[in-house]
Amino acid sequence: MAVLSASASLLHAGILGTKLQVPHLAALLVLLLALHRYILQPAFLSPLSKVPAVHWSCHLCPAWLWWARLYGWENRKTYEAHQTHGPVVRIAPNQLSVNSYDDGLKKIYLGNYPKSSFYPIGFSNYGQSNMFTMAPAQHGSRKKLFSNTMSKSAILASQSAREISKVLLFERLLPMLHESSKRDEPLEIPGLTYSYSMDSFANWQFGLSNGCNLLQNVNERNSFLNGFFGSEAYTVVSTKFPWAVYWLAKIGIRVIPKAIEDGVKDIEDWNMKQCDRAAQSIQQDPHPKTVDQPTVFAQALKTMGAAKAGSPAGPRSGNDYPNRLDIASEMSDFNFAAHETSGNTLIYVLYELSRRPLLQKDLYDSLHGVSSSLKFPESLDDPLPLYRDVDTIPLLDAIILETLRLYPSVQGAQPRVTPKDTTMGPFQVPQGVLVQSYAYHAHRNQDAFPDPEKWDPERWLRASPEQLVNMRKWFWAFGSGASMCIGSNFALLSMKMVTAAIFSNFTTTIYEHGDMELADAYLAGPRGGKLLLKFHLRDKEVC
Repeated sequence: MAVLSASASLLHAGILGTKLQVPHLAALLVLLLALHRYILQPAFLSPLSKVPAVHWSCHLCPAWLWWARLYGWENRKTYEAHQTHGPVVRIAPNQLSVNSYDDGLKKIYLGNYPKSSFYPIGFSNYGQSNMFTMAPAQHGSRKKLFSNTMSKSAILASQSAREISKVLLFERLLPMLHESSKRDEPLEIPGLTYSYSMDSFANWQFGLSNGCNLLQNVNERNSFLNGFFGSEAYTVVSTKFPWAVYWLAKIGIRVIPKAIEDGVKDIEDWNMKQCDRAAQSIQQDPHPKTVDQPTVFAQALKTMGAAKAGSPAGPRSGNDYPNRLDIASEMSDFNFAAHETSGNTLIYVLYELSRRPLLQKDLYDSLHGVSSSLKFPESLDDPLPLYRDVDTIPLLDAIILETLRLYPSVQGAQPRVTPKDTTMGPFQVPQGVLVQSYAYHAHRNQDAFPDPEKWDPERWLRASPEQLVNMRKWFWAFGSGASMCIGSNFALLSMKMVTAAIFSNFTTTIYEHGDMELADAYLAGPRGGKLLLKFHLRDKEVC
C-alpha cells in the first residue's frame, strides 16, 4: 500500500510526466511492486530482517543457500555463523537456522512443526509418499503401524533377527575377514559396511530367502551402490528445481543424465522384486522357517495392505496385492536409509578404532561376556549372544554413540514450517517460515560436549548423571519428537553386534585411506570415500 500511495502522489505532482502512456505506467507499477516484494519487504520490513544473516545476500534471495549446498559447505558455514551471531541466523529470505534446545530441538521438533516440501520432493519412491515424507498426522498414523515391530523390546526378543545375524556374521562376513587376514590383504571398507548394513536390515525386513546378499554378490553390490550413490551429485538440482529438470527434459535437455535416472530405476526395481518375493512367500508358506520370516514386510502387508472397498485382503499373487506401490515406497525408504546411515557410521567406527590399538584391547576385554559366543569358526554351531547382552556393554555403547555424535550420518538441515506466528530467541517469526536445525551443529555444542571435534568415547563413560542428561538432550543422530527415526533401535543393535563380532576375532590396522573428513551434505560419509583396513587374527595380535 505504501508503494501505491507513493505512486499516486508522484502522478498527482506531475513528476511522472504527462506524456507517459498506460503501458509505461503499468510497467513502472510492476517494477515498484517487485522492488517492494523482493527487496524492501525481505531486507527491511520483514520481522526476519532483524535476524543476523550468514551472508548479506540471504536477506534478499536464497542464492547463498543453493550455492552452499551445491558446493558442500552449508553445514560448516551455518555452524560458523552460529558461533559468531548466536543461536538464530537467517540463511534465506524465508528460512532460519536455529541452534538451540528450547527454541530449536524442543520447540520445532517436539512441537511437531509440519515438514517442508523438501521431503516429498526428495524422498518419495515410485511416485508415492512414505512415512519420512508425510505430514505430521499422516506420519503418526503410519508410524503406529510399525511401532510394535520396530520397538526395542520387539527387536531384542526377535529370534528371526538373531538367527539372521548369525548367518550374516558366521557364513558371510567373518569368513571374508578371516580369509583376508590369512592372506594379509587389505579390504575396502565402505562397500563392506554398506553391504552388511543393507543385508542386516533387508533380510530381517523380507526374510533371508527373499532378501539380498550384497556382502558376497559383488555384482549385485556394485549395481546397487552405483545406482544409489550416482544420483547424490544431483540432489540439490532435483530437490530445489524439480520443475526446471522436468521441463528441460521435455525439450531434450537432460540436467540429470539418463544413466543416473536408469540407475535409480534399477534400484527401485531391485527393491520391488524383494517386496514381490516376500508377498509370494507369505501366500505360499504362512509359517516359514525363522530366518525366512519377512518380519517388516509382513507387518506392512497386514496393515498397509488392507484391501480397498470391494477388494480381497492380502496378496493375490507375488506382484498383485493391495497398495503395492505404497508398501514398496515404505520398504524402500526403510532399507535405503538403513544401509547408508549405518554403513557410514561403521566406516568411522572401524577407522577410529584402527587408529587406537589400546582401545581395541579395552573393547576386547569388555566383550568377555559375549566374545566366546562370537569366536569364528569355533562358535559356528553355537547360538548368537542375546542382543540384550551386547546392548548393555558400556564401552561398546560409548563407541557407537560417540561415532554418531562426531560423524552424524544425517548431519544436514531438517526443515520445518512455522504453523503460526512465534518467536525464536529474541526474534519474531511469522507463520510459514522455514526453520531448521542440524545434527552437525547440535553435536558440537561445547556445553554438552567439551572439545567437540575430538572423538572421545570415554566422555559417555565419565560423565556425571547431570552431564549425561544434557548430552543425551543434545544428541540428535536420529532426530527427535514424533518424526524420530523409527529404525534407530534396529540400527544401534545391528551396529553393536557386528562391532562386537569383528573385535572378538580380529584387530585392525589402517592400510590406506582417503580424506576422512565428514563430507558436507544432508546425508554423507567420508569426503574421500576410501578406507582400506587389514584384519589380524587375535592370536597374531598387532599392537
